[in-house]
Amino acid sequence: MTSDPRDSIRKAAIDAAVTQWVTLMIERNRINARRKELADRDAKITHEIADCAAAARFFGVDFESEAGKDLLRDAWQQRVDAYKQATEQQQSAVATPKSPDNPTPHTQPARPSGEPDLLGHQQSEPRPAQPPRIRDIVLERLRQAGSKGSQAAPIREYVQKEHSAEIHEKTVGMTLYRLSREGEVRREGRNWFIVDKTVNPGVGAPGSESTDVVG
Repeated sequence: MTSDPRDSIRKAAIDAAVTQWVTLMIERNRINARRKELADRDAKITHEIADCAAAARFFGVDFESEAGKDLLRDAWQQRVDAYKQATEQQQSAVATPKSPDNPTPHTQPARPSGEPDLLGHQQSEPRPAQPPRIRDIVLERLRQAGSKGSQAAPIREYVQKEHSAEIHEKTVGMTLYRLSREGEVRREGRNWFIVDKTVNPGVGAPGSESTDVVG
């Protein structure tokens, strides 16, 4: 008895459908497992964010206030700047021309705008220069003030006048507080001073232990 050719076609079609079904189900199971992993991680991060906000409130800083938002934006910009600097250094290292001091350079062709960088981050078109950060302005004003120092209010007035920026009345004071915790500035009375890193003021130096926030 001669077999019908259509039977082999039918069998091949069924086998292909079964194989594809199994492949797709395996892929979907992997996606679902990854989705659950991401959801669990997202829930954990959400909880930790709430803990950070609660800790800040305990020390008198509300992340929902304008002053709190300024601090968060400042910290965010610092992280972005640090990443940009690390990326530029990495790109400079891989594109160094050959020289006697560098006999085995690693070269890399220029990457079109929009392609991921070496760390997998998407590159974007060059953007206009960003305005200076509040902390940078504060440090510069204190450097210019020198031994006379400065209170928070004149620095705030300078920012509003010279940079046409309306900031919360406590933004400069909270920035000074953060800088004092980082050892960049110190307080003496109501005045703030830049810390000379070449000199160790020692324990008990004027303003070395004050951490009050000036509004």
